[in-house]
Amino acid sequence: MYYYGQGVEINYKKSFDLYEGLCERGVYNMCPILSHFYTDGVGMKQNIKKGKEILEKLYYDKYPEGWANLAALYESDQYGMKDEKKLRSFILWLANTIQKARRATR
Repeated sequence: MYYYGQGVEINYKKSFDLYEGLCERGVYNMCPILSHFYTDGVGMKQNIKKGKEILEKLYYDKYPEGWANLAALYESDQYGMKDEKKLRSFILWLANTIQKARRATR
């Protein structure tokens, strides 16, 4: 609501506070958005390291949206974190995880 100015004036600080509170309470689908505030410096000083830490926590907690966003950090030069070795190892880990999940549902 505050991020896009839907019915209210755009307010990145309020938006950040809402996403941060939800992420801290375990509403994981809000955490990638919180990470975006940090990595892109939305309404604050850019802190790519903090944004990455949020995504890594999602990765270790096995939340898929965090995986995709973390992979994007390793794949792109946009944030200065391009790392093909980490990306390759991440993709292999993800493929194995998906394969195990499929086997478990049979």
